[in-house]
Amino acid sequence: MLDHYLPESSSLIIHSSDSWLRFIKHRKSNKNLDGTYLPRTLTAHLKEDTPYFEINKFHEYYGHGGFCEHSQIGDRIVQYELELKEIEKQIIGSDKFQDNSSFKLSKNHQQFNQYVTLRKEFDNYFNQHHNYYEGYAYWLEKYFSLESGLGELYQIRERTFIEPFYLQLVASFNDFVKKNSINALLDKMGFLV
Repeated sequence: MLDHYLPESSSLIIHSSDSWLRFIKHRKSNKNLDGTYLPRTLTAHLKEDTPYFEINKFHEYYGHGGFCEHSQIGDRIVQYELELKEIEKQIIGSDKFQDNSSFKLSKNHQQFNQYVTLRKEFDNYFNQHHNYYEGYAYWLEKYFSLESGLGELYQIRERTFIEPFYLQLVASFNDFVKKNSINALLDKMGFLV
């Protein structure tokens, strides 16, 4: 059933510990992360040497990747990122900041207002749909973990690392599925058939 919503265009990059440290330092990300998904490049990045590697892959690659590729919300997130990337490219003349990690723009630049307006629009859109974007990834992470025999490991991760807010999202997604169906959940989130 979920096979139709697995990533097709997304790629998976697996980092050694050293590579991961360089990656998160470049992106100015939280050192405690073991994975991330970049909608702009449709790329899941995972730290290799973690006991939760497979579970993180369920979340980042299958969850966010499938969401960005197959839902209307995810598609719009990707489109916003590509529009921002295009403006950035026009401003600096290259794709140097294609991962959107450290882009700086002078207020005097002719495209400053266009960029700021689009960035605010994107941030508002993302914040409005964050529960679907992140909730689906956490829900799928749990679903695939239980289906693949990683339920015990998932429970440890759930108790240790997952914030209560996200656990509540997963519970509400599960309740919705019990009352309706997985297809109804996917339909509610705008997944395209």
